[in-house]
Amino acid sequence: MKTQKLIRLQLDKQFDGIRHILQFDRPLSGWIKTLRNALGMTATQLAKRMNISQARVSSIESAEIEGSLTLNKMNEAAKALNCKFVYFLIPENSLNDIIKEQAIKSVMESHKNVAHSMGLENQSVEKEREFVEAEAEALIFEESNKIWES
Repeated sequence: MKTQKLIRLQLDKQFDGIRHILQFDRPLSGWIKTLRNALGMTATQLAKRMNISQARVSSIESAEIEGSLTLNKMNEAAKALNCKFVYFLIPENSLNDIIKEQAIKSVMESHKNVAHSMGLENQSVEKEREFVEAEAEALIFEESNKIWES
């Protein structure tokens, strides 16, 4: 088994175990403020734990909501709240499905003329689909990064 495929399979297995976290949306007031309030901690108390000013805590909480808070600051705030900051990129589908879909798009893009001529020759759509899927599988087997060029 090729290295990239093995990596994809291992990652897909791990993602399947955590995909349920996608149901959690960030609270409207942000994770930092929500957790701080749930813990009964004031902004001043959090500021002291982070060794920053209370105004900076407000700025951090606002930056989280705006999406401009750095990962480093998010981690610092999490530690001050006795939490663990976890950062993920979770694919919406399996990595293998993403690769297959992109390979099919790539083949279709590069073989527009073949599809056109098959249509002119009145060949079946079924044969065209079989051709595209076979070509896509070949690209995947070759571990070609060319699929991302289209």
